[in-house]
Formats: sequence, C-alpha cells, structure tokens
Amino acid sequence: MDLPMIEFACNLFDDGALEDYYIIGAQHILSSTLTMFKSLFKKGLKPENISLLGKCYSTEYEAYFSMKREGIDVSPYSINFDSHESFDESYSLSIREFINKRKDRITSSKYKKIIVLDDGGEMIEAINEMLDDHHNIIGMEQTSSGYRKLQDKHINFPVINMARSKAKLTVETERVISLGYEKFEKHLNNLDNIKKVLILGQGPIGSTIYQHLKDKFAVSRFDLNLFVKSDISHEEFNHKLKEFDLIIGCTGTTSITKEQHQYLKKGVVLVSLSSTDREFDALHLRKKAPKSKHCWHHINCDGIYLMNMGFPISFDSSDDIDDPLFFQFTRSLIMSSIYQALTVTNEKGFVDLDEGLQNMMINKFKDNRILASRNNGTA
Repeated sequence: MDLPMIEFACNLFDDGALEDYYIIGAQHILSSTLTMFKSLFKKGLKPENISLLGKCYSTEYEAYFSMKREGIDVSPYSINFDSHESFDESYSLSIREFINKRKDRITSSKYKKIIVLDDGGEMIEAINEMLDDHHNIIGMEQTSSGYRKLQDKHINFPVINMARSKAKLTVETERVISLGYEKFEKHLNNLDNIKKVLILGQGPIGSTIYQHLKDKFAVSRFDLNLFVKSDISHEEFNHKLKEFDLIIGCTGTTSITKEQHQYLKKGVVLVSLSSTDREFDALHLRKKAPKSKHCWHHINCDGIYLMNMGFPISFDSSDDIDDPLFFQFTRSLIMSSIYQALTVTNEKGFVDLDEGLQNMMINKFKDNRILASRNNGTA
C-alpha cells in the first residue's frame, strides 16, 4: 500500500536519529500504527524500544499479532475485555500496572529520552504521579479529551499538544466525523421502525450528525450547555426520553445514567459516537446480559438495544477500521510530535506542536487528497 504521508514524515528524521530513544504509549493498535513504527525503524528506532498499550475496542487483532512478531512490546490488555467490568476503571488500573512493569526502562539512563505517546491523558497522568524523576521524559497528547483531563494538572515534563493543534482540529476532526457517520449509516440501514431520533451533544460531531439526519427522521437535539441549541429543556429531558426510537450519544461523558434507563422507550436503540463506553452507563446494561469477551457485539437488555457494547460505533469488528488516507495524516502528526520531542528541553506542561511542521503535513495531505480524488475519478 502506498503511504506517502508516513514516508514524508519519516524523512524529517536523520538516519539513526532514534537509535537511543524509548517510546511508551497508549495507542490504537491498527495497521497504520505498525506502519508508522516500521518506517521509524529505518531511522534507528528499535522494535524492543517500543512499549504499547491499546484499547480493546480499537484494536485490530492482525495488527496486534504483527506487532508482537516484529518484537514490539505490546500489552495483551490491548485485546482483553470483560463485559461485566467498567472499561474506564479497568483501563486506568491496567495503565498503572503497565507502567509499573516498565519502570526500570522508563527510569533507565541508557536512553536519550523517554517519549510518551498518549491517547486520552491516562498514561501521561500516571507517569507524572508514579515517577519522581521526570527530567528525561517528553509527552505527546493527541485527543481533546486527554487535553481536558490534563490541562489543569501540574505536569512535571513537557507535553506536545497535538490535540489542540490547528492541523488536528481542521483536518482530523472533519474526517473523524465523516468516518463515524459512515460506520453509523451502515448499521442504521439494518434498523427497523426508526422514526424519532435524539442526538445528545451539539459539538462538532453531534451537530454534523444532525445535519445528516434531519431530513430523514424527526430529529431532536439536547445539550447541557445552555448556550448551545437544544430542542428539549433540562426540566423535561427525562419525560421526553420515552419518545425516541434511536438515541445517539456524542458528548464524551455519561449523558444517560443508569437511573435514567427507566425513562427509555422499550426497543430504543442506543448508539455512541464518542469515546470508551461511558455515554449510556453501558456497564449497568451489560451486567444484565451474559458475560462476553467481545466488545463489538450488540446486546438487548430490558428492551434496550445497546450497539457495540456501548463503545463508539466508529470502531467495530469489520476489516475497514483503518482508513489509509486519514490515518496517515494522524500518524504524520504523531511523527511530527516525536521529531519535535527530540529537541524540546526544560518546559513543563503543554507545548504547542510546531506550526511549521503542522503546515508541512497539512499541505502534503491536501496534495494527497487531490491525487486520490483524481485517481478515483472524483476530482
């Protein structure tokens, strides 16, 4: 497969530049993640100097086992799931166990720097709390939820802020929404008797989904932010829940608690387009079904149909989790962050991702998208 964005970003590095660096991270275990690291092997990064922890709902099994065969230290927790356990709680514990087992490596003097690649802020927070010496550590946070988690905390080492970079917010946000809707639409075609839809959250994802659905269904919107458009008041929210056949969660928080499940219509379909499984208090529903180790199953609990075990529908068990062009761009920003980490020194807390690097990747992405459109006959 032609991956010009990854090759382009790889050329930032001199030969041998990464020979004495250790990368530890919480990352999606996808084929493009492996491709990114394999490109960096050419620049001196050793497979045994990479330790990764993934999330079960965004792990491709083939990518996981390919990483193991390459010699990358990838945690088996990346493919572990127990439907009767809280994902957020078990993930937080696994992060700390993961770091504890690698403390000697993180604190080793043989590496020039320790680079922490985080998705969600948990690993950076844990390393900040669990270690006394941070002089050799550089972090990178790639998600807005991770940025929000860390922004008010005192972090004792620099963290490159990919999450709120212009490149990520302008290019990646657009594609995240588009990819999420593509996956959602496939499932929507298999659902019957959907007439009334409620969208929870009117941020970029929720508002875009509204535009896609408003001419197909009777769609209502709800947001806790009083300054954002809502069709339902806070006071009438519980009472109105019983009216909807499909509820789409886009808040990134728990938008419907287990105490509110009683107000839901029998047969309602719950779909998350946010992160982890917290949108609908999914654990409470899953505990009413037999235990499962498959995080992409749909379940029916007390007349409530929970899709994808409550995890974001953007990730499922299909073979097309990874979108080559889009994920190349994300990986190119991660590689730009690694490149910047080689020279960042004494700062503490968030450091802006270098604007010059961002512009290089945005321009390359635009060129590749135009070329892909021409090759597909859509330009």
